[in-house]
Amino acid sequence: MNKINAMIKHLLIACLICIVIGGGVMIAGVALGGTLSDASISVGDWNLLSPWPFHGSGSYQVEDADTADAWTVTADDVYSVPADHIKNLNIVLRKCELVIGASEDDQIYVSVDQLGQKYCKVEPDNDTLEIIDTRNDKQMTKQTTIRLRMDIPEDYRFNKVKLDIGAGDIQVEELLTKKMNLAGGAGAFRAQSLTVSDAFDAELGVGDFYIEQAVLGDTKIQCGVGAMEIASCELTGDALFRGGVGDVTIGLDAEEKDYNYHLASGLGRLTVFGKNYHALNKAKEQDNDADYTITLDCGAGAMCIKQAKTTR
Repeated sequence: MNKINAMIKHLLIACLICIVIGGGVMIAGVALGGTLSDASISVGDWNLLSPWPFHGSGSYQVEDADTADAWTVTADDVYSVPADHIKNLNIVLRKCELVIGASEDDQIYVSVDQLGQKYCKVEPDNDTLEIIDTRNDKQMTKQTTIRLRMDIPEDYRFNKVKLDIGAGDIQVEELLTKKMNLAGGAGAFRAQSLTVSDAFDAELGVGDFYIEQAVLGDTKIQCGVGAMEIASCELTGDALFRGGVGDVTIGLDAEEKDYNYHLASGLGRLTVFGKNYHALNKAKEQDNDADYTITLDCGAGAMCIKQAKTTR
């Protein structure tokens, strides 16, 4: 019994010594200018820097261990992950400004401003990178715009991109994907280069939509109240453009004979390679024995399909 008491006494003394040493190290660190927020925990290659940056996302759970281990967050709240771990993007914005640029290495980077650190969920879900504005309607009306930036390796191609603009503003330098779903809302979308090789489905709202250069596979675009323009578009599949109240302008990187056409016009004005159509009683078919068909359903606005200036 005495031996047990002696052992417990020794353990208590050892614990007390550890506490004293630990406290001394902490005091020394603070004296040298450090703070508790400088502390970090490293688990494999996955570094969690305090304070925990995913304030709006709750717990962090990734079933894919490789992706979890590769996901890092720097002290200035820049999230990064090797691009080959991410196959899809799921972006849901409410009142945000998002810039998509090019990274200089093989990493995908996401940076958010101070408000976004509190309300934006930025995390990988297996092979999908999610960026979600979690604010409710009341919070959004009282708060300013959240600013985000994503940098993607040059020529990196995703499998699928889902993008809900909301009342946001998105500017894209280059984006490549096999499939893409875009919901317009009241925001704006502007891209220098967009490539969607398999299927592009867009439902635009009251905001503006502009692409400088696009390569699109099977395409379905439902236009809203705002203006929609693609300056130079190479179509490699069937396409449906359904007009709303706003104006639609598509510059095809091709000649008129390269596609078949299915034309319908209501109150709006439809122009196809210089030919004008208005208030068609029935749909007009134009068969050029081409591989793909462009369906144009003009609403109350104006719709113009023309040859792109870049066409040779």
